[in-house]
Amino acid sequence: MLPRRPELGQQAKESLHLGCDCLAGLNELAINSAHCGETSRKGSTPRMPTELLKRQHDSATLMMLEIQALSDRYRGPQDAHELALRLGKFAALLRTHFALEDRTVYEALLHCGECEVERVASDFFADVGGLAEKLEDFGFRWSTDTIAASFGQFRAQLTHLCEALSRRIALENAYLYPLVENRGLSRAA
Repeated sequence: MLPRRPELGQQAKESLHLGCDCLAGLNELAINSAHCGETSRKGSTPRMPTELLKRQHDSATLMMLEIQALSDRYRGPQDAHELALRLGKFAALLRTHFALEDRTVYEALLHCGECEVERVASDFFADVGGLAEKLEDFGFRWSTDTIAASFGQFRAQLTHLCEALSRRIALENAYLYPLVENRGLSRAA
């Protein structure tokens, strides 16, 4: 069973320095809820699956913690295969998550017709975007053999990637998803 969201959110707030210039704007926009987004043919506001995205954040966080714990217990090449397998599952989850998020949340906010919302979403995406490509590169580079041959480099890059992902998850949970939800664009998935 996944931990409750407030526990993960509190952990993220305590362990991360959120240095994004757009945080104040996101927080203000999340509180002031006006509707944004294109309407369907029937005139209703589109809904985004933020609950599904939050559950994917929980799953990604747990998988990330498991990979880090396995990395901490690394005894040698015999553990490289398990790390590579878990990394592959982790990358698959995030590949799906990033595609859904880009297609729903970011796309809607970047084209909602409100200049301030669009600017904040653009700034936010510029700050946390690019992580999907970094994850893909990391996944392609680190196989069982390369982890075993260069574990120190793997571990350093894993730490950096996990910090960046933790930061993105914390920012999206704390600022971006409430912005969407408070604007009436979210639906349970």
